[in-house]
Amino acid sequence: MAELQSESNLKRVGYFIPAIVWTIILLTLCLAPGKDIPSIPWLNSIHFDKVVHFCLFGGFVLFWCYGILKQENTVLFRIVLLFTLLSISLGIAVEFMQKYWIPDRDFEIGDMIADAAGAILAAILFSRFKEKLRNFPKARSGKIRAGH
Repeated sequence: MAELQSESNLKRVGYFIPAIVWTIILLTLCLAPGKDIPSIPWLNSIHFDKVVHFCLFGGFVLFWCYGILKQENTVLFRIVLLFTLLSISLGIAVEFMQKYWIPDRDFEIGDMIADAAGAILAAILFSRFKEKLRNFPKARSGKIRAGH
């Protein structure tokens, strides 16, 4: 019985591995010293860093909400809102950390706007498509249909 409980707990934690990995990637990229981030002039000219911020903080919301969806088989609106607010707050905190503690990094309001926009769009998309995400990835039956 204890072995089944342990296996069940491990499976439940497993739902959050993508979110944990994503959060580590997000923090590693956002808190790296400026000298460790390559500067590519044409990407800088199109403000590619805003796209990166948008995706990182949107992904934060998607991966954490997806983990809860897989664990609980549902996600209440207040949970989606909580992770959206956490993502936005994390984005603001990161900008202050960059300003005061991270060498060669700057405080940018534009980054905070991109973070918030990514988080909000992710929350909207997750809320809209959570029923489809509930069964993702689909289990394969292993049967091959005739003609395919």
